[in-house]
Amino acid sequence: MSQQLGTTVHEYDCFNLTRPGCQNGTFTFHEECIGEVRQTLDGRSYDTLPEQLARNGDGDTRLIVKMDVEGSEWASLIATPDSVLEQIDQLVIELHGTDDPSYVAMVQKLKRLFYVVHFHANNNACMKGIKPFTAWANEVLFVNKRIGCT
Repeated sequence: MSQQLGTTVHEYDCFNLTRPGCQNGTFTFHEECIGEVRQTLDGRSYDTLPEQLARNGDGDTRLIVKMDVEGSEWASLIATPDSVLEQIDQLVIELHGTDDPSYVAMVQKLKRLFYVVHFHANNNACMKGIKPFTAWANEVLFVNKRIGCT
């Protein structure tokens, strides 16, 4: 994607500090995770999506975002203003957990701005007794309603 679009891909991870490589792309790795507020927890840096985008110079850029943050997605996205989410053309996300009432608010927020175009239960996270889900981790592709259609 970096090579095809001629852009830099920004990758964030405060747990696995191994920098991924790609021979033909341009990547910037940040030893930082996403969170609902800027803070340091257990020696790891966290910041909000709006602040990360601003530091990258992407404060007004249309984006493709992939997020797999082991549960931090809920609070970080509910804290993200709609104006920032509106910049995202596609949001690929792995949602962890199914049982917190605040999750419904986050999904409702996303569905105001995005269409769900793909839903896939993570087959390494299958679990009984969590209907209507089959797994505690689910991968979802959201496409911005600005560019998608029903």
